[in-house]
Amino acid sequence: MKKITPAIYIFSFFIAVVVMYWVMIKQDGATHEQALINALAGGIGMLIGLFLYGKFLKKGGDNDKMPD
Repeated sequence: MKKITPAIYIFSFFIAVVVMYWVMIKQDGATHEQALINALAGGIGMLIGLFLYGKFLKKGGDNDKMPD
């Protein structure tokens, strides 16, 4: 797999923020402040997930095989 570049991190963050904001603002009783806070939390969660994936889980090859 390709290396995760900083552009992918930024793009994923903005997509996550926009989608989370749109989903939250459509719910009844949600204010703009609540939607914005939840959207930012979703974007930060996406960044953390991508970082952990790139750091620990992306290693391929023989590392993925279970020992006998």
